Amino acid sequence: MKQQMTKSETASRRQSLALARYFRVLPLLACFAAPLQPLTAQDEAPVQPPAAKPRAISMTASRPGVFSTAAADGQVEISASGISLRTAGTVSRSLHLQWAGAGNGQEGIPAARRGTAAPVGREKDVALVRTDGIIESVQVNERGADQAFEIHHAVTRRGEDLVLYQQVETSLAPELGQVRSLGGLTYYEADQPMVHYGPAVARDAAGREIPVEMQQEPGRINLVVDGGWLDDAQYPVRVESPLLLLGDVKFIPPPPPPYYSAPISRVQLKLITAGVSNAGTDDNVLASLSDNNSTYLDYGRDDFESGDVFTYDLSLEGIQTMSDIKRLRISKSGTNGWCIRSLTLFVNGKALYSTDFGLSGRWLDNNNGLDYRILYLDEAEIKRSLSTWGSPMPAQQTSISRSELESRIESMVGDYIAGNDLSWGKIYGRAVEVSPASLSTVHVDLDLILRQALLPDPEVDVDFDIEFQCINNKLAMATKNVKAKVDYPLWFDILTISSTGMPLSQFLGSYLSGEFSKSLSALNFYNTQGQLACPAFSVMGDGSVQLGAPVR
Repeated sequence: MKQQMTKSETASRRQSLALARYFRVLPLLACFAAPLQPLTAQDEAPVQPPAAKPRAISMTASRPGVFSTAAADGQVEISASGISLRTAGTVSRSLHLQWAGAGNGQEGIPAARRGTAAPVGREKDVALVRTDGIIESVQVNERGADQAFEIHHAVTRRGEDLVLYQQVETSLAPELGQVRSLGGLTYYEADQPMVHYGPAVARDAAGREIPVEMQQEPGRINLVVDGGWLDDAQYPVRVESPLLLLGDVKFIPPPPPPYYSAPISRVQLKLITAGVSNAGTDDNVLASLSDNNSTYLDYGRDDFESGDVFTYDLSLEGIQTMSDIKRLRISKSGTNGWCIRSLTLFVNGKALYSTDFGLSGRWLDNNNGLDYRILYLDEAEIKRSLSTWGSPMPAQQTSISRSELESRIESMVGDYIAGNDLSWGKIYGRAVEVSPASLSTVHVDLDLILRQALLPDPEVDVDFDIEFQCINNKLAMATKNVKAKVDYPLWFDILTISSTGMPLSQFLGSYLSGEFSKSLSALNFYNTQGQLACPAFSVMGDGSVQLGAPVR
């Protein structure tokens, strides 16, 4: 009987707490130990977030271990110590939230306080590992920031509430006394609401949601997730809460500079793999410059070995001007971790962005249930040095070297074969070999193999010609005489084999030359009258293409 009564009392208390959290009825809150302040007008009508979804604001690594916004009228800063929100102008607003731990709330001290790792930029937010199984993430927008705690496994025992502790430092006046609320907490200056934190909600992997109680104590805010709800939750669980600026202040990013419209003819990515143990990988690596652009980094070599230094050409699909570069996203598949020592992004032969992760490097891996196989640099970060980088175009390109031709063809072929049964094969010399064929044509030889499950992999020798042309006063190229030879005489036509939806014949015959021509069209030449005109061009004995003054 005593055990039944205890369960009944526990169920009754949970029901009372749930009613209090949903309806904020004062008599039911008496079960809490801390005294409560009377509800104010602001409590009865909590501040609502804007109806329109705020625009996202980019975060950049402004200095080691710190991400911040680039907005001119204020700043959100993310570091290992927490979130800082500051505004500029005649009205100054400052609020800092610092992680203090997680626990069941009964002992009065955090049960987990580990985790002081530096912030890591992800595709849409900045993440901080706060403790084993808990990651804090922050996404900034023009109205403030969206904070979330990603909880990957149970932290408390069954039936116990989970409390996320945060210390608060602010120049604003908080709501008086100890406050418990489902509608969030408001901070004031001279009786005017300035910043609103909340309301908070918990959501599990199955899509179940529950409001999260926000407890304000002197110098601290606690987010309390109901233990009964957690008992049935599917992990990971996210606790989300907005941090909103009130009034007419917004974080507005500065307008893009005029050189964002500069044309792009080539983009390269130099990658150095760290020299630490097991730093190399055999997994597929993908680089992306926008939602409509990506390149599998696969050359006819052993890529991404420990200590490896190599520069890859990137696809220009969807990339015509500087404004089209929206990010640098490097990701890998598989479970064979990879450690990057440094990277440099080149545009038209000039270094646009570079970062060094030190001797220990930056790991792309998935361990202990956490997936960090993506390195994400947003537009603001990769273009932060654009003002000192200058014009993206050289004074005038006078030649296209054989090595550039080979690298760009190798990049496009490597990206293509990443999706089918072809692979780089037994390399005889260079994987892609360019040689002169005529004054306007180069010959290209590829060494590939066809991967087979039951038979030996046959060698596939692919040959084709590239003819340089002038189309609409622009330098262009066309692929001709595509041929493929297979080791086995009875093997069916290799040109029909593809799992990407694009046969090899189509890829070499139209796609490769079409994409290459788009990049060549960025090389503008003008005659003596200042009119756009095609340059004189000639294939040299080493396979390079010499470019001269336009023909009158």
